Amino acid sequence: MTLAELLRGRDLAMLRARLDADGHAVLPRLFDASQCDRLRNGADARYRITCLEAEQFEPLACEEAPDDGDALVLTVLLSEARSLRGGECVMTEQRPRLQSRPMAHALQQGDAVLMRVGARAVQGAHGPYRATLRHGVARVRSGTRWAAQRIFASNTPLA
Repeated sequence: MTLAELLRGRDLAMLRARLDADGHAVLPRLFDASQCDRLRNGADARYRITCLEAEQFEPLACEEAPDDGDALVLTVLLSEARSLRGGECVMTEQRPRLQSRPMAHALQQGDAVLMRVGARAVQGAHGPYRATLRHGVARVRSGTRWAAQRIFASNTPLA
């Protein structure tokens, strides 16, 4: 399924605005429970499946952008949120001469975060500056957190 097919029926203007302003956008209920189960069972090889058990986490990292520019990373929570504690999607935006801006999102099963990776230009009060988004996963306190991740090229059309 292409990114345009995944986003069909969504407010694409708002999505682009969120990606430009924050470097990421939360997409509630992008997948239903049966799609999450199929992904977790390896039905689509284009997705990297991750599993974090209690007391595990993913440290903040910055995906390497492809040689031809930046990319979009889609991360989908496959686990039922009520079956785990912790495991929030955590991001920080690093900005020159400013404090890093932290963000955290507690997702529900089938919710996704679409993130722009690599540096992006952001308009500031004194002109444009370079912002870099790092992302990870907060410590899972109990339960098992399953997620799927897929990388799309930056020139992938949203619609």
